[in-house]
Amino acid sequence: MNSRRHFQQGSSTFTCHCCGRRTRIVDQPEGSDLCPDCYELYGLQNMVWDGCANKGVVTGRAALLAEIGKKGGDVASVTRKLKDLFNFKAEA
Repeated sequence: MNSRRHFQQGSSTFTCHCCGRRTRIVDQPEGSDLCPDCYELYGLQNMVWDGCANKGVVTGRAALLAEIGKKGGDVASVTRKLKDLFNFKAEA
């Protein structure tokens, strides 16, 4: 079994264009150029743009951002690229 911590360059891996970490297609559509976590964050940003975001978006974005950071992604880049999502404040 391969004990390497990160994915190696290969035909099945790519660099996420949002967080910059090496990843592969899991549940996101082929050709999305996003890791699964960033793909979900872009979905949450779409909810903000569509006006249907709620407190769950705030909770979801925090959990996904923590996961990206834990996996070695560039958290600052993600928050910069998804600024509408991270500027969203849920109403009480």
